[in-house]
Amino acid sequence: MDCCSPRYFINDTGFLQACPKRKRKSFCQIVTPSFLFASNASQTVTLDTAELPVPLVLDENVTLRGFIASPDFTQFASQNSGIYNATYDLTIAATAGVGESVVVSILRNGEPIAGTEQTIVLAATPERVTLPNFPLSIFSGQVYSLAITPVTGAVLPITLEVTNASLYLNRIANLGGS
Repeated sequence: MDCCSPRYFINDTGFLQACPKRKRKSFCQIVTPSFLFASNASQTVTLDTAELPVPLVLDENVTLRGFIASPDFTQFASQNSGIYNATYDLTIAATAGVGESVVVSILRNGEPIAGTEQTIVLAATPERVTLPNFPLSIFSGQVYSLAITPVTGAVLPITLEVTNASLYLNRIANLGGS
């Protein structure tokens, strides 16, 4: 811990941590904590419209600070701009559409964010999909979702069992170095 703000610092694993009083320095950047953690143990998802993302319901173990959830827990609006670590994790198994491909991604205002997209060939056996610690610049008022989209040309409908889905956004720095 080289530099510790009056309140928080980024620890070795990239997460915000409170500063011990003895280490506080007044010249360091203050990063107000802002985070989202939301998950869902199990859900059935049907993809029946070509190239249309289907946001996952993340209504279990929801912890928000600096985010507002939609009533159906498929979208989360940011209240604080900053640089965030983004992580998602889920397990997918096809009950209809084995052999078809889908894309798992984080959506910003309904559009997939480049770098968060992972294409999966569906199988009847569960497959885990993970995105660890992806840096995102988030602005206040933007809406985020974890979604699954059928690839172009996929034979629809596709039915999936999605288990242990989670989305985690953790603010690690202010934008523009301020």
